[in-house]
Amino acid sequence: MGSRQLLVALFRGVLYVHHRLLYGREFDDTNWLVASDPISAVIIEGHTAVALFFVLSGFIFASGLLDR
Repeated sequence: MGSRQLLVALFRGVLYVHHRLLYGREFDDTNWLVASDPISAVIIEGHTAVALFFVLSGFIFASGLLDR
């Protein structure tokens, strides 16, 4: 198992354990945390931060290549 798969498995495990401790039952999608506005979406939904990371990384790599 690669490090990426291990991180995904860890994230899912934490999600399931957190749901079990908070609600006292198995995981289901009735209590899924949903962002209500764009500001909270940046914090709640991790894919937004990942997309921002890719954009900034691409900008840094491109600016470094243009200087050569």
